[in-house]
Amino acid sequence: MSAETVNKKRPKHLNVFLLGIQLPFPGMVSIFHRVTGAGLFIMLGFVIWLFDQSLASESDFQNVLEWLRNPIVLLISFGLLWAFIFHFF
Repeated sequence: MSAETVNKKRPKHLNVFLLGIQLPFPGMVSIFHRVTGAGLFIMLGFVIWLFDQSLASESDFQNVLEWLRNPIVLLISFGLLWAFIFHFF
């Protein structure tokens, strides 16, 4: 059997979801590591802005505390913290 006939039998595109192929645990961790890294990079500007505002003055620090009391901002902050811890370890 030549190399050409072997290559012709192989699929050109594997659809992982339709074939029921499951990634091993290290594969899932690798993908999740990339997703959290991208999320951390995207949200870096928000974190730097919050830090800058908290150091500008006492009234700005109080404004940042009010921002962090917002449930959506709090959820984003906890998500960033979790992503950082996951990415670090």
